[in-house]
Amino acid sequence: MNTPHRNRRPPRFLAYILRHMSLYDAHHAQEGDFEETFRRISQSKGVQAARFWYMKEVLRSIPEYLKIATYTGIGLLFNYIKLTLRGLKKHRIYAVINICGLAIGLAAVILIFLYVRFETSFDRYHPDSDRIFRIVDQEFTAIPFILGNQMQDQSPEIEDMLRLKEVTHWGALVVKADGVFHLERKILMAEPSLFRLLTYRFLYGSPESAFSSPQALVLTESTARRYFGQSEPSGQTVVIKGIPFQVTAVIEDIPANTHIHFNAAVPAAAESSLDPRSDDQTSWTSSNYKTYVKIAPLADLHSIESRVNVLYSQGREEHSELHLQPLTDIHLYSHLRSEYEANGASEMCGSTQPSV
Repeated sequence: MNTPHRNRRPPRFLAYILRHMSLYDAHHAQEGDFEETFRRISQSKGVQAARFWYMKEVLRSIPEYLKIATYTGIGLLFNYIKLTLRGLKKHRIYAVINICGLAIGLAAVILIFLYVRFETSFDRYHPDSDRIFRIVDQEFTAIPFILGNQMQDQSPEIEDMLRLKEVTHWGALVVKADGVFHLERKILMAEPSLFRLLTYRFLYGSPESAFSSPQALVLTESTARRYFGQSEPSGQTVVIKGIPFQVTAVIEDIPANTHIHFNAAVPAAAESSLDPRSDDQTSWTSSNYKTYVKIAPLADLHSIESRVNVLYSQGREEHSELHLQPLTDIHLYSHLRSEYEANGASEMCGSTQPSV
């Protein structure tokens, strides 16, 4: 009984491999010759024997094909290099212009890419940064401290809250450390939630004990070195406005891609010592604390905004509308009064209106 004609054809996959190898190797038998031999063997010894022969011949051809393809590719590469060098030598001025233009273009693209990536990375390294908001009004970044107490009571969606105040907002302070006076321009007053809501790497101390007392003080690494040199900073005393503070922790220098930079931080509980006449924590008319909140997932931001504004209107008759401003939008899109520092260029960023 004769084998059907379709069974006497070589395996398609092996024939496909042979077809593509034959394009580069003139010494390979042509596909038609392989197929003819395959049919002759299948008639005399059977289809299985013919397939085994075909597979063996294809596998034997692969190393030779790879060697020829490698030699051919290297030869073509050297030919292209020779032609390029000859062209450059023949047209030197044009070559220099083209190479310099290409180099400048590539450098510009790389610099622009790095700049854009840096500008868009601000405050995104904090955990759950997409759920952290700053409460601002139409013009200022700060609100009354006392409003925060009521916000958490009325809005269970607020998982955590942080209130900050710049001690050096009106100018640098003279501090005394290790018997030496220093001019300090960035001292922050904050709640203990500073180290829960935002990310800081502790070199000495811990987030839990950093603000263990009203006279606690947290320094950045470079500030601790500036104050105490190579000495152990933990437990040292720094005098600020005549009040002694004890260093309880040292954190790694704050990254550049954040809108909050400081050299030293003290607890908000220290305000009564640093400024006994201040009513910033008890008065509705005093708006000197920047307030950040962490919102629960899937919470209705507009509903929270509405409740916050109702509380604000109850405590302060004349007031502007408050908004939840995303933490990750502050650097590029916020240009309100009393910002910590200059943010991204408003001409590049568009609207400065803070809103969810």
